[in-house]
Amino acid sequence: MAQILIRNALLLTLDPRLGDLARGDLLVEDGHIAAVTPSAIAAPHAEVVEADGHIVMPRFVNDH
Repeated sequence: MAQILIRNALLLTLDPRLGDLARGDLLVEDGHIAAVTPSAIAAPHAEVVEADGHIVMPRFVNDH
């Protein structure tokens, strides 16, 4: 299972239940969002992307 952990990002979730997180972690497993949390996610085998100072939101991939 391929995992990518995006850490310390401004997360714009577009989910009214979660809201936006000024700083949070997002775990992607096999191309799908598996977890979103304001605290650290334990994923020892994940590729880690430090996203401090960056915005992460769903549905936008290489949008430029």
